[in-house]
Amino acid sequence: MAHKHCFEALDKTMRTLLRFTILGSAEKTFGGKTIVLGCNFRHILLVIPKETRPVVVGATYNSSYMWTNCKVLRLTKNLRLWTLASEEDTQTVDWFSKWIADIGNEIAGVVNGGSFENDILARFLLKCGHDRIATIVESTFPSSRYNMLDES
Repeated sequence: MAHKHCFEALDKTMRTLLRFTILGSAEKTFGGKTIVLGCNFRHILLVIPKETRPVVVGATYNSSYMWTNCKVLRLTKNLRLWTLASEEDTQTVDWFSKWIADIGNEIAGVVNGGSFENDILARFLLKCGHDRIATIVESTFPSSRYNMLDES
């Protein structure tokens, strides 16, 4: 995420530039142009060295004067499910994606002493051999197992 001042500067620049070519653009956010921003508000906040939490939260885009003019669209379909062949894989990935969303929405899990805790089911844990790094790499990049990265 970028500091809200970056977006406010773009807004003022677009209004200034477009007021000469489009009537009424000086009164519209971003001069009346549609701007698409992609973000996930569950990600970490901005890093502002030596500042307090209220200052950091106040620097985000959704605390800007422009936020009231934004339309938030949410992705609701997991496109990974469309590429799976078997019904069992589809159901597993569908359940897993709902479980991840529930964790993000703080629906799944338990509150323990003020912190939110979740147990990860055994079927989602990697079964590590003697080389844990190799296990993670093979799980993340399965093509490396079949020498697909070999140029020859």
